[in-house]
Amino acid sequence: MPSSSPPIAEPPPDAEWLEADGQGGFAFGTADTIRTRRYHGLLVAAPPPQTRRFVLVNGVEAWVEIGGDSVALSSQRYQPGIIHPDGAARIVAVTTALAIVTLTALAAGLAG
Repeated sequence: MPSSSPPIAEPPPDAEWLEADGQGGFAFGTADTIRTRRYHGLLVAAPPPQTRRFVLVNGVEAWVEIGGDSVALSSQRYQPGIIHPDGAARIVAVTTALAIVTLTALAAGLAG
């Protein structure tokens, strides 16, 4: 039976996750969605003969819109000290279950 981990409440900023596809490819990132390594990506492929890897999807901008209000759920680092938008501050828990990483965000202040 696949295992699951208990939620990590308020994950440390350097917490990372990795999901392998069993064929040399993977998804690899941080709990706060800010990519800090060369191979952080949502889709990293390793075509045969699996001697090289290619980052095909490095990240996404995610947000939720309700009643005309928009709240970011992801963040990007553009330079040291410059992070935008502020979605990383909303990550409140990280859970893995059935080989799926789930980031839980708090979208406070939305009308709805």
